[in-house]
Amino acid sequence: MRAEAILLTMLAIMIVLIEPAYSVPVQDNERGHWSIEMNAQETLIMPEEISAQRAEENETRDNSFKYIPVYSTNQIINGSLQELQNGSESNCGELSNRSLCLSPFSMNSFFSGLPDAAKVTRKSCAKLIPDGNWTNRSHFQITTAESGMYMAYAIKENISKALAAAPLLITEGRIILTAPVKVLSEEQYIQLKLNTTANVNSSKFFAAFMISRRDYDNISMSISKNESQERYDLVLSINGESMELPGDSKISSEILMNMLPLLPQNSAVGLQESNENGVDLILLTDKPWTSGEYILTCCVYSPGKGLLGVAQSTIEII
Repeated sequence: MRAEAILLTMLAIMIVLIEPAYSVPVQDNERGHWSIEMNAQETLIMPEEISAQRAEENETRDNSFKYIPVYSTNQIINGSLQELQNGSESNCGELSNRSLCLSPFSMNSFFSGLPDAAKVTRKSCAKLIPDGNWTNRSHFQITTAESGMYMAYAIKENISKALAAAPLLITEGRIILTAPVKVLSEEQYIQLKLNTTANVNSSKFFAAFMISRRDYDNISMSISKNESQERYDLVLSINGESMELPGDSKISSEILMNMLPLLPQNSAVGLQESNENGVDLILLTDKPWTSGEYILTCCVYSPGKGLLGVAQSTIEII
């Protein structure tokens, strides 16, 4: 049961590791310096190591790449596109013909920089509306989108490259998480309450995974070129332990089983299967917790519907 719990809980962790996202501004002297900002109610914390690696990869000093925006299918996806540094494209004062489009997520495209605008697969789009109070900002609003992992691209039709990109996650529903803020180190278990807003009557898996902030921030990944397969593979590392994941891989039980050796000892998992929309979960430990801040990631998964929600919180062990 512990192995099964780890597998299902790692579904949420894999979203953080393989499909990282938030605002990813990219510098270009011709187009200026643009940033997509999402107004999401739910966010996931990005490990510092991955955040620093992605910032270095894009040659930007922007510090906003620290959170992943999470929406549910019944929420409006809205936000803004802001120009942080002027370029020649903005000097003409032309603010029309800009759109914000959602495209299916691709890890290879995420790490290869901004694509040609003409090559962006546009699942859902909305016009960018100039802000009357700010000359360098415009807003967008997408009212309908299916669940899944996406890249949001800001596109101006007469510019060859996309202006900016920001990945985001859309789940079938939301998670309402009740968890303690502080826990004594000698307590043997931590009680959680998980509820999903998704209306799914079939069996669901409620899972939680807690890891110390130090271990979480030390999660890193790098990209290696697979010459034989002509693709980029992901090398995932946690506390010196590493594994390689194919760049075109999907989450599977085999991949998750291979990740078991990467799990830190000072962590805890919980799992419960239920037809109900909410459960109580217990995180157990065999020895006293080490004091410090911990990252708690929870998810609800339906074999028929997919990911019903993701939520994250921090817990301080004192």
